[in-house]
Amino acid sequence: MQGKELSLADPPIIVRLHIAYPLAILLQDDDCMPWFYSHYIQLLCIDDVESHYNIDFSFDDTGVEWSGCYWLSSMMMNKVMLDANKIALRDFIKSSIDQEYYVYTHADDYYIPHRESFQIEHYRHVILIFGYHEEDQSYDIIGFDEKGQYRTSKVSYDTFDQAYPMDSPYDPLVLLRKRQSGHYDFDCQLVAEQLDDYLNSRNPIERHRIFRNPGKDYVYGMTVYKRLRRYLERLMLEDIWCDFRNLHLVWEHKKMHVKAHPIYDRTWLS
Repeated sequence: MQGKELSLADPPIIVRLHIAYPLAILLQDDDCMPWFYSHYIQLLCIDDVESHYNIDFSFDDTGVEWSGCYWLSSMMMNKVMLDANKIALRDFIKSSIDQEYYVYTHADDYYIPHRESFQIEHYRHVILIFGYHEEDQSYDIIGFDEKGQYRTSKVSYDTFDQAYPMDSPYDPLVLLRKRQSGHYDFDCQLVAEQLDDYLNSRNPIERHRIFRNPGKDYVYGMTVYKRLRRYLERLMLEDIWCDFRNLHLVWEHKKMHVKAHPIYDRTWLS
């Protein structure tokens, strides 16, 4: 095959790529929307704002990351296994795309054209490969460019060989695609539980200990706004890095749930 390009949706959450990438795969199909609006309600950030330049402000995705998402089929491979079986990295990626799998992994942005760190500093970052072209020996990728715009671009096979696997040959190549069958209704009870957690600043892991032990490094729900306010106060004093993603995430969170109101109304009023 001379090439193949898989399609992508415009995800409603882009500020955190580990969330944006699975959504770009899934939300091409309307049958995933009830699942989407049943999740991504809780927020989290670092508790000790004073000691961190990055408060790691994000959506809590407990149970909905790629390894546990209802709609995603996933499998993993790494460079060690590829080398042991004498499989070239580019052959594995192309074969995966031919079988309708998107390739999610990490790469060194120092080698990736149109990235902020390109030829400036080594920076390990997530990347999604969704196509390849034999004619110019390139992959289709998507992420944030040097201007902070979420967009597609290309990287050559040879360049990506340099960018992956950086200092760890065990960095996984995660293959993702939407399950072909299934059904997920909008879950009122789940939404109510998450809203209760959000309003009461409760760590959702308290209800999901099967995944991991509850930690103490993060705060949740309404409390994140107190930490965000402190972050902005520090920003005004110019003693912390300006991370535009924090306010962008607040906007995406509110925008998403404004769009969800008709679904909430129809479900709770029926």
